Amino acid sequence: MKGFFELLDARDFISGDITRREVLKAGVGLAAVAGGLGMIPGCATTETPKAMALVYPPLPYNKIQPPQEGCLVGFFIEPEASLRMKDSTFIPQRSPEIEATRKAKTFDEFVEMLERANFFERIKRYQIANEIDYIEKALSAKPFIYALTWPKLYSEFPLTQAIVVAKRGIVPYVRAKIGPHDLGIAVSGLGPKEIAQGQHDEHIKKFAQGAAEFGKVYGAFFFSTMDEMNGNWFSWGKNSNFIPAWRHIWQIFEDQGANQYGT
Repeated sequence: MKGFFELLDARDFISGDITRREVLKAGVGLAAVAGGLGMIPGCATTETPKAMALVYPPLPYNKIQPPQEGCLVGFFIEPEASLRMKDSTFIPQRSPEIEATRKAKTFDEFVEMLERANFFERIKRYQIANEIDYIEKALSAKPFIYALTWPKLYSEFPLTQAIVVAKRGIVPYVRAKIGPHDLGIAVSGLGPKEIAQGQHDEHIKKFAQGAAEFGKVYGAFFFSTMDEMNGNWFSWGKNSNFIPAWRHIWQIFEDQGANQYGT
């Protein structure tokens, strides 16, 4: 997780020779909010640092490497932003997922309801080129990363969309959850405890295989799951099984070769 916040360089998405202080003074943060973007603050500051910048050692394998010195700042676009775009393509609506969460009594029934609603196929067909064009036009610059925030560990790795992002010279950030984004909603039979017990290895393994397939051809990507685990607003938050569940997911990714590329 540390690498995600360390590896975003303003120089990679702001055209021309511009310092971080100039980025802030230019009001790029305001432009990001107006454009429906999220901003990763990193260690942005208008004050001149009094200490030497940290130098991070190279990361192993084929991961995205930190800079030689300094801190990194960047923007990411979330799919919700496209809801405000005039020419937006269809976003995978969360309503079938939320409905299945509330009605399904087991995880298998939950997945079955999503399949009947064609939920997974709609995700695969989701086109993101218009969104990337939108942000490039809005900021007159290419974003450093693009956040794919709708995947779930019980769906597949968003291979099609990640390839589109990579071919545009942007780093994909796959933010895979284990349930709906909506606060407090949990999927029956799918939580840190069940993951740690290996009950969902088949789904996680398939996801990891897609991640490894992407990495072998297109290189490194950012990845997170069960984020903001220290709060109680997500169903997996403040769960005593979080650490063993996270380690279990990591091991599956390791066995499938996905950790070679995921940062």
